[in-house]
Amino acid sequence: MRKCAAGLGVAAIAISGSIARAQDIKPDPHTACYFRPQAPACETLIRGQDDSPAAEGVKASYQAYGRYLKNPSGGLTIQDRTYLKDNDIALPEMLGPANQSGLHAVINDPALAGDPDTRRHAVNNFLRHAVAAELYCGFNICEA
Repeated sequence: MRKCAAGLGVAAIAISGSIARAQDIKPDPHTACYFRPQAPACETLIRGQDDSPAAEGVKASYQAYGRYLKNPSGGLTIQDRTYLKDNDIALPEMLGPANQSGLHAVINDPALAGDPDTRRHAVNNFLRHAVAAELYCGFNICEA
């Protein structure tokens, strides 16, 4: 039992040390732009000719997530919260103001209004990406 407890302590120190070092390393643009595709620095990857798998991932991230963050709306409305509740979609507590504004944009996207299943899928996809971006930017420096 003591070996386990000691091992966990060493692992915690090793992990916290590696996290601190990871913050000092600038990630490659594909990784940073996957989590923050709306950042101005990502425009060339989204609109460019790079068709590598990493660049395609950034483009898909922009379509499912980043484009909804381009025009801030001010956050969630009562109708948005009702939609989430009626569709059994949990609102993560960690969602920052920008992601709440983006979520509002997804819920109210006119292109999704006619198909409830596609709309629900888009909302869930946005939330998955938003939570991942919140976590990523919590451990890395993200461009606004």
